[in-house]
Amino acid sequence: MNKSILIVGGAALVLVLGLGGFHIGRGVGEDSARQKFEKETYLLLNLNAVASYVSYAEMSAQISDGKLNQAKCTANVVASAHLRQVKECLGQRGCRDAIYDEVKKLAPELLDESKLKFTYYENAEACFSANPDK
Repeated sequence: MNKSILIVGGAALVLVLGLGGFHIGRGVGEDSARQKFEKETYLLLNLNAVASYVSYAEMSAQISDGKLNQAKCTANVVASAHLRQVKECLGQRGCRDAIYDEVKKLAPELLDESKLKFTYYENAEACFSANPDK
């Protein structure tokens, strides 16, 4: 009888320890994945910030140099790139549902391209090849 109790007790202990280890391992794994995702998101946001900085710095330098058409061209190219990105998001239900209300409030013209406030360029070459400020 004592042997049976020891065997059952030992098996129960092994089961509890196994489940506890599984639970702890799962928690550690989830935490690690979340931290990796947050780090990658942070790095991507900063890379995007560098790209925005370059665009704005370029436009500022062009304005300072009196090259207003080039600055306008750069602004149009950057706005066009952002429009393409937003349109892609709006074409996906989950993304659209997440941003639609803010887009409608902040930039409703993105929902109706006939009301855009800038010259849309499919690619930058069209803009720069016609630029008289060279």
